[in-house]
Amino acid sequence: MIVTGGDPVSVELRMKPQKDVYKVGNLITFSWVGIDASGAEIADLPGTLKVPNDGMSVSDAAANKYALTKEGTYEVTVTLDAPFQALTDTKTIIVDGTAPKVTITFPERGVTIAGNGDPITITGTATEDVGTIDSFVINGDAVGIGEDGSFSVQMTPKWGVNMIEAYVKDSNGNQGKLTPSYQYAPGYTDFVDQDAEGVKVDDGLQILLGK
Repeated sequence: MIVTGGDPVSVELRMKPQKDVYKVGNLITFSWVGIDASGAEIADLPGTLKVPNDGMSVSDAAANKYALTKEGTYEVTVTLDAPFQALTDTKTIIVDGTAPKVTITFPERGVTIAGNGDPITITGTATEDVGTIDSFVINGDAVGIGEDGSFSVQMTPKWGVNMIEAYVKDSNGNQGKLTPSYQYAPGYTDFVDQDAEGVKVDDGLQILLGK
């Protein structure tokens, strides 16, 4: 007995390699198969592949192989030729290898703050271009982010050098960190535009560092 397949009732677009998230420079080879009413695959059906003009470039047209050239979210569609031109399939391709960007606007890196030990407010922004931010932690505590990417969180400083340890992770698995520091004291002497003689103290040790 010879069994022959029927006409396709759907088409399935496939990618090799198949990944949830790709990176710039990765190569993808596209192919497709028809599916008949029984679920059997039908190979070698002629069709048209539509890829975005931006973000992907042809590596091997005959093999439907493309290089990913720019981060972003892209859609690739295959449409079967007549008489099955109503059958299409679309896949979404995520290209993202960059961690979210964290900027701390206050306190500035290396600044000296004078105070009596009260909490200070750390402010800044955390933004992600392709996915979404899954987690954002400063000094071990989760921090909320506004719709515009802004955040603010209080920190109780200690005397001397204080570290701000900010860790961020996006929905595509990319992680980043920012670890600036600042100085904190009840008071300090400004060395700007002064030499050592002008800021001399009687009961301390001063070390002037230059670059």
